[in-house]
Amino acid sequence: MAVNRETKELVGFFVGDRSSESFEKLCENISHIKSKFYATDKFPVYDTTPPNKCLTGKFHTYTVERMNHLLCHHLVRFARKTY
Repeated sequence: MAVNRETKELVGFFVGDRSSESFEKLCENISHIKSKFYATDKFPVYDTTPPNKCLTGKFHTYTVERMNHLLCHHLVRFARKTY
């Protein structure tokens, strides 16, 4: 998931696992966006981002974590109830 931290706007996403192939597809989806920096956790897949533009740590990824929380919370409403 790619989020603009200033506007809290979702600018791109890719649904998949946390593999390098999924990360490459996300990068393709957001390649048209000019960014000052990238904020990631320390997952090894993100080592391919330019080191001078990459910030790591929870302080820098709280916007994405919050977006994940909201999506999980609201999408539960659409789940089918099985008995």
